[in-house]
Order: sequence, then C-alpha cells, then structure tokens
Amino acid sequence: MKKVCIITNVPSPYRVDFFHYLQTRVTDYHWTILYTTKRLSSREWSIDEEKLGDSIFLQSKVLTKKTYADTFHKVIPTGLTKTLQELNPDVVIACEYNPAAILAARWCRSRGCRFVSLTDGTRISERNLSFLQKWSRKYIVKRADWFIASSQKSKENQIYLGANPEKISISLLTEDIGPYCDILNGRAESFGVSSSSGEHEAQEDDMNHQRIGLYVGSLIGRKGIDLLFDAIEKSTSDYKIWLVGSGSNEEEYRQRVAASERLTKTIEFKGYKEGDALMDCYRNADFFVFPTREDCFALVLLEAAASGLPILSSTYADGAYEILEEGVNGYMADPFDAEAFGRKIDEIVENGDLTNTTISFNRDMLKKFTFEETAKGYVEAVESALRYMLH
Repeated sequence: MKKVCIITNVPSPYRVDFFHYLQTRVTDYHWTILYTTKRLSSREWSIDEEKLGDSIFLQSKVLTKKTYADTFHKVIPTGLTKTLQELNPDVVIACEYNPAAILAARWCRSRGCRFVSLTDGTRISERNLSFLQKWSRKYIVKRADWFIASSQKSKENQIYLGANPEKISISLLTEDIGPYCDILNGRAESFGVSSSSGEHEAQEDDMNHQRIGLYVGSLIGRKGIDLLFDAIEKSTSDYKIWLVGSGSNEEEYRQRVAASERLTKTIEFKGYKEGDALMDCYRNADFFVFPTREDCFALVLLEAAASGLPILSSTYADGAYEILEEGVNGYMADPFDAEAFGRKIDEIVENGDLTNTTISFNRDMLKKFTFEETAKGYVEAVESALRYMLH
C-alpha cells in the first residue's frame, strides 16, 4: 500500500474531519497527517481527539505578529525531515508555502519522493506579498510534481505562479456539512419546498417579523465589520444583525455601535459560539452577511448555504464564487462601496422569495462539497504524481 503524508499547520475542525474521512474511507492509501503545531493563540477551536487517527504533532517555534487586520503566525517546525525519513512516504502533500512546505519540497527532491503542493491562496489573498513570500512560492511551485487547489480561484493563482494547468487537481475546501443540511431540510419543510422537484407550495411567509441577519467570524479588521457598519448606516430597511464571534477589534466595534443610534438598533453582539449554540444561530437567522476585506475561501459561507440562508457576500471572499449564483441564492457586493453594499442588504431583507430559490438551488450545489467528492481531488493528485514518477 502506498503511503501518503499530509503536512499542515494546526488541527482545525474542518481539516480533522476531512482527514479522518481520508483515513477511514479512502483505504487504497495509508494517510499520515503531520501537524506542525497543536494550537495557535488566535484560534478558539475544539477538536474531536478521537478523529485525529494516525497523526503526528511536531515541535515548532511559533512567531506571532498582530496587526489591525489580523494575527499572523509563522510556524517553524523542528524534526520535520527526520520524521519524513522515518515515515518514508511515497507522496508528500504540503499545505501552502510556509517553512514546513519548503523543507518538505527539498526533502522530497533529495529522496525521489513525489511532492504535491496544496493551497487555498488566491490572487486576492496574495496580492501584497513580501519578497520572501514570493520567493517561497517560486521555490515550491518549481519543485512540485502535482498541485491541489481548493477552488477555481486558487487554481488561477497556481497558474499565475507558474504551475502547469494540466497538473492541477481541485478539491474544494469543505467541512462536515451534514448538521447544517439538517437545518436546510427543516427550513424547506417550513417553506413548503419539495425535496424532489425543488418547487414550493404557495405559502404565506410572515414578512411582518423583523428579519435577522447573521455574521459568523472573528471580530478583526480583515473581516470588514467596520465596512458593514458603514453599509448599515446607508441602508433603509428594518432588520437586526447578530455578530457571532470575538476578536481583537471587538471593543472598538462596540464603542462605534454605542455611538450610533442606527447601529445600536441594528447590531447585537452574540460572542463566540460553537456546537449547538452556533447551530441555533444559523437556524434562527433569515439571511447571512459577510463583508470581509479578504478571505481565501471562508467556510462560513458554506455553512450558511448548507443552512439554507440567502447570502450577501463581499466580492473579496473567494469561496463566494463557488457557492453563490447571483440573485438565486444570494448576492455579492463590494463592501468598500457602502451605498452599494447597503442597497444589497435592503434587497436581501425585502426579497422574501429568495429563501425558496436558495433552498432549491443549494440542494444541488452542495453535492460538490461532500467529503466523497472533495476526496477525489486528493486521490487524483496522488495517483497522478505516482504516474509521473513512473515515467
């Protein structure tokens, strides 16, 4: 049996669930996961330890830099090449262009092991790279035998960096969407949407209640909460927006809300939530809003779609291009244009029929985000890299 080693930084829940699927369901290969660190200070995730399977945690030095936009971590692992030597894999898949990926690419080249480069990065998320960051991408792309992209936008960026378009497999970034789909099915029943035809019965939708918008994510500069506030002050509809999350800019946001009558009436801080408490937020909301300045994918968009919520997304959330069909299950707008984003908020609030089309469209759209489908990209990359070795 061929051995595959996947190198990533931290055991995030969505990665752990997907890797657990690979290890337990894609059994033609033996999958070992190398995590370069167990926890990062800016992440508040709870992990199901039982799903870690055949995983190894390396010792690492973590360098942290805090800015208005975000908290950035550079993880420098120790003992990576020694661990790879002991595992002796046939294929190594390394995430992104960090020190671990550079070391893995170098080790694979010296040992004749196949090397696959995986990225979530896009032209938007990587538009302001330093000299060293540009060098690391050139170094890794030049040495990769195959590539995995988490979206079409990621594939475009790999091609821009010099990857051969014919050597790129797509495995959409995903998570276990089953619990969210349960919410979608419950929403479908309440709206009378047929599970077979996608048609909906004539049913009176009570539009007299105040509509609830939902944001889920960190309360940091990169996520564009201040831009959302600008848009709210330009909008005219009556609605509430729940901010679910915490972060370094939360106090600043609370002060701004308190200083504005419009924002005080509209914004409600819910704090960080996960598990059932988070599910209740998705279940009780009417639409989802995501004003980010920059996101490689933004899995919260997938969670919202799987919950049957119409979405208003920033044009700078690259996952929106995989998930949204304009006017069908949501809208995209530039959050830097407060008037345009505000108009879209009004449109999504006032368009009660959008929920019906969202439920029908999303049932088909979400099929490409199942673990069964996304695992195919990994298998294709591994098989292709091995064939490349034989030739």
